[in-house]
Formats: sequence, structure tokens, C-alpha cells
Amino acid sequence: MLRTSCTEKHNAEAFEVLPQGDGPMPDIVEIYQRTLARCEADARPIPGVRVQVVTPTTDTWNAGKHRAVCYYRFEVEMTAPAR
Repeated sequence: MLRTSCTEKHNAEAFEVLPQGDGPMPDIVEIYQRTLARCEADARPIPGVRVQVVTPTTDTWNAGKHRAVCYYRFEVEMTAPAR
């Protein structure tokens, strides 16, 4: 994911970071399903927008980055924040 200002053209927008806890990395399918469900539950309904999630990989988990990022994916480019 690339960072850009909400006033620049963009087709996605992060809206929540979910800590994943400590310890060994859980199964990637489990992380994806659990975090996507939480992202969808926490998302504001916006017409024409999908809710997606970026989950940790083995490399990011081993580097201590135990978090997932929820984001909106737009059908068209936006030049303003979704919220």
C-alpha cells in the first residue's frame, strides 16, 4: 500500500489497524477470515465500496508487526476522504 493524501486521486483508504496479539503466527487463513469479519463489522456502509484487509505475512510477523489494516476499496478514484 502506498500512502497518499486524501485530496490526491486514490482508490483505497485505510480506516482501522487491528493488533493481532503476541506469540507464534496463527494460520494465515484464520487471520484473514477473522480480521476481514471484524473490518466489515466496524466499517461504515458506503455505496460502491468494498471492505478489504491486509494481514501480516510470515516475514512481517517475524519482524514484530502483528497487525492487520482494514481499508475501503473504491470503484472510482476519490479526491476526498471516505469518512
